[in-house]
Formats: sequence, structure tokens, C-alpha cells
Amino acid sequence: MERLRDVEGPEGEEAEAAVELAKVQTDLWRAFSILKQYAGETTYRDEVRKHLEPKDTTLPPEILKKIWKMPQVKGVVTLNLDGLEEKAHRLERQTEMPDVFTGVNIKQHVSTIGSHRPFIARLHGHGIVAERRPAA
Repeated sequence: MERLRDVEGPEGEEAEAAVELAKVQTDLWRAFSILKQYAGETTYRDEVRKHLEPKDTTLPPEILKKIWKMPQVKGVVTLNLDGLEEKAHRLERQTEMPDVFTGVNIKQHVSTIGSHRPFIARLHGHGIVAERRPAA
């Protein structure tokens, strides 16, 4: 949260104290809540994503590639935010475009789940790739 350290004056001192308080928290939820409070929603989200997103050169784990190699697999439900399941899909099934959606929007995608179209359901939301539907 380097941006917090760049704030000057009394607000900067308060932000610096918040960063130091977050560092010593044993409860990680509390630590992240403190940082979010002082950083603001946009800065907080951008900073967290910056640290969680895999590099463009990061290869998906072999297990994800093996899952998509199995012809009977039509979809993946994941709690991950890294997007590597979609990268594995692109590597293994280059002619398919999966329906990618988040858990909060699952109702709009029930027909996909019950069909033979490929899908990736990100229950926690998405980190890298925006939600999209395949072209009809």
C-alpha cells in the first residue's frame, strides 16, 4: 500500500499508522479491513489485484490442463481468482469459447450449465478476466 505512504500531513500520519497497525494484526481479515478503510475502494482493489494476479507468462497447473483434456468435462466451478483455469482451457480447447461468469450472476447462466457448452463459474468473482458470454 505504497500510495498510503505518499499521503502528506495529518492524513498521511494517520495512513502510516494504519499501515503499521495492519502489519501487526494476527487476524488477516482485520488487517485487510484496515488497509481498505484508509486506501479507499479503488486503490485497495487495484493493489490487491496487482499482488494476486499471475504474470502473463505464468502457465496453468498441469491438473487444470488435464481437466480440460477430458472430453466429458463441460465446465469448471472455481474459487480461484487467478484466471488460470481459463488459460488452461485456451491451451487445451483452442476452438471453444467458454461462457465465463461469476457466482453472483449464476442465475443468468443456468442454461449454460445444463447444456453442452463449456463454462467457467468463478464463485468468488473475477480477478483478471471480465465476465463474458460466447458469441451466439
